[in-house]
Amino acid sequence: MMDGTPAYVSLYKVRPGADQQLKKAAAEIKLKTYLHGMEKENRLLITGKRQFIAPCLGTAYVSDGEEVERNVMISRIAYKIQKSGIVTQITPFMNIPHHAFGRIFERDLRPPIEVAKAIVNSQFIDTILELHSIGDPKGRENAFALRFLGGFLTGTVREVVAGNEVVDTKILDVRTFLHADDKPEWVAMTTDKPYAFFQYADRRSKNASIDEISDFFKGSVEPEALRFDPLLLMASVPRNKF
Repeated sequence: MMDGTPAYVSLYKVRPGADQQLKKAAAEIKLKTYLHGMEKENRLLITGKRQFIAPCLGTAYVSDGEEVERNVMISRIAYKIQKSGIVTQITPFMNIPHHAFGRIFERDLRPPIEVAKAIVNSQFIDTILELHSIGDPKGRENAFALRFLGGFLTGTVREVVAGNEVVDTKILDVRTFLHADDKPEWVAMTTDKPYAFFQYADRRSKNASIDEISDFFKGSVEPEALRFDPLLLMASVPRNKF
């Protein structure tokens, strides 16, 4: 219902055959029609020519306790059509674990379709991008509360190590959803703007590189707590539960 992964993956499937060149005009029309169809299904948001924002599914593996956490990674995806195929540029800016969606359903009693529409709402996306632009992973107040439906998405601004396609390595790392009734102080803090920053002590203090992930799977390093998202080739340290 809310997954732009097919659009993301489809870009990589647009490749000419051997000794052939891609027909750019035909590919442009085909992709445009395809993406508009997905937008009508509330699975992505087209933001310009050859660019869109999509929540894509991913899986996070955390070594402490062998925890597996599924995520929705919201990213800007831009693409260029060339005769040799599609070139993409991916900029993830928010990560939401399935745990947080479960809390929305439990604490705000929202049907999935309403949550899906709210995530790809253009006004909400604009708010996320504004929050992302001013958030400082190294600042003292790097935790945030973001108004969403009847409560708040809350987490921290942090940096990650990413693959070559990713330009910006700063991300809004959501941990959970809390209802507004349970956080009256946050309601007061977000009167002027739909978000607020505050200080939060988090044990996740280091970033992990792809090389460290590789060493971990080879067994050449101690199994420190790591997170690996194979969809976007992104890694970071694991998260506390609020």
